[in-house]
Amino acid sequence: MYTLVPDVICNIRLHLSVLNMINPHLASKHALELFLTPPRITPSPKELDFEQSCNSSYLNINNKKLRLLTYGSGERIALLVHGWGGRASNFIAYMKKMVTKGYTVVSMDGPAHGES
Repeated sequence: MYTLVPDVICNIRLHLSVLNMINPHLASKHALELFLTPPRITPSPKELDFEQSCNSSYLNINNKKLRLLTYGSGERIALLVHGWGGRASNFIAYMKKMVTKGYTVVSMDGPAHGES
């Protein structure tokens, strides 16, 4: 089966392969940095507008700031946590729907994501 690999992946493979021939230690350092660094995604205008309707706060854990977006004021509380490369505002549709069902919804920007 043929799989189309995006150019960026091919370029990363080439970069790391060539660097590995020249300096394996530096190649492994670059690979680790790529693997451990989530992509920074710019929020859409829709997300930015929605964030204005949320209560934004920060939680400090081990000298790391994590941003929390809180939406609604229901009796039940739901915590939404995004995946790799995501951000708290990715859950707009879920947050709006859950508020209509009586929830206060808290969505967190994970470490090195969104505004954290």
